[in-house]
Amino acid sequence: MRKGVSIIASAIFLAIFCTACVTEAEWVIPDDFVTYDDPDGLYSISYPSDWKKDLPMLKQMEDFVKDYIADIEEGIPVEQATLLFLAGIPDSGGYHPNVTIAIEPLPMGVVGIRTLLRAEMNGITAVVQDFQELSREKVKIGGRDAYILEYKGTFPGLGTVHAMVLMTMAGENAWSVSCTSIEGLDDYDQHADDFQSILRSLRIHK
Repeated sequence: MRKGVSIIASAIFLAIFCTACVTEAEWVIPDDFVTYDDPDGLYSISYPSDWKKDLPMLKQMEDFVKDYIADIEEGIPVEQATLLFLAGIPDSGGYHPNVTIAIEPLPMGVVGIRTLLRAEMNGITAVVQDFQELSREKVKIGGRDAYILEYKGTFPGLGTVHAMVLMTMAGENAWSVSCTSIEGLDDYDQHADDFQSILRSLRIHK
């Protein structure tokens, strides 16, 4: 089994393992959110109206992550990971806080959500220092089994992040939606409710 699934999102914006009871309650998306509908009909996601969507930056981010993983020499494959979405509050250093969506083909041996999470944990712990799991919840998002995780950790050379991540599966792909706050730049507690709403708004249509 390969180390890491959706490692593009993991390497920059976090992810972690979790198990818990399934939560199926409907989540109300705030009225001031806007919804992005993928033009190919693959997915939709909602986010705060004062956040900026920046899809042209995705290729640059993918290249950066691949170089970053190569530099730390962990042998984590990222060739098949694809970033689909980026939005956040713009500042001089990028987007803080932000949300990203990444997908990657399921590796051999991953047949359910729990094995997906174990594979993801292998990749994360290979990269993240000072990893702290803060919460875990098994949920249903758009009728799909998923996990929402909260963690903190340090990416060498990049700094410490505090993030909330959704992991799920659709067809032959693993999906990772990561909402990230960078320590020293953002107040995570100020954005935590928005992060929950963003993750729970995801709908995968294909």
